[in-house]
Amino acid sequence: MENPYESTQRNILSRIVNNMTRLNQSVMTMNQEMKLVNQKNQQLCTVATICDNYQESVQFNLSTTGQLKPAAKH
Repeated sequence: MENPYESTQRNILSRIVNNMTRLNQSVMTMNQEMKLVNQKNQQLCTVATICDNYQESVQFNLSTTGQLKPAAKH
């Protein structure tokens, strides 16, 4: 005797497999995009560090030459 639910189960299993395949592809795409975002963030951190170091250097040079002026109050 045949299983009356076999066709339904086969269709459901097929849908599950297809959905998992699409999900895996989406996760792989997301991982690639996250890798690019992380690379851009690392570049931004490098630029921020350079700017911070430059500001500290300018502050030091202005204070040692006596040219540092107090911050203006609003």
